[in-house]
Amino acid sequence: MPKYPPGTKVTVDADEFALGQWCRTLLVGMQDCSRDAAKKHPTPNGKYAVFILMDGDGNLFADAAGDLVICNMPILFDGMQSGLDGELSPKFKHPEQLLSRSEVAELLTVSTDTVDRATVKGELPAVQISPRRVGHRMEDVLKLYV
Repeated sequence: MPKYPPGTKVTVDADEFALGQWCRTLLVGMQDCSRDAAKKHPTPNGKYAVFILMDGDGNLFADAAGDLVICNMPILFDGMQSGLDGELSPKFKHPEQLLSRSEVAELLTVSTDTVDRATVKGELPAVQISPRRVGHRMEDVLKLYV
């Protein structure tokens, strides 16, 4: 990975000969990041959102060690969806997202009674939303899914 002083704005000229090598290095860093996520926090579909830190002008930023900032996003890729214009776009879910029992049942393709039984057995922790309603954290639901 190329090293840059902290806070350095890195711009890449498309005409530079080194662009190909630079892109390969960046992709290897992103691959390493996704592999690390797969070991630590596996997802049901094996897909991982990875991002690089940039500003509005497209400049990349480095950390104190001089490495470009490449991170896993705290969201889960949930496939592609068709928008109103017919274009496909990625669909994401957040691990801290709260789901109702019917949403959990739909995601796991089970009945709401099965969700209720898992909650009573302690297999699926519930979060009290109001005196009458509970929700389930996406992260807990995915543990049942994997």
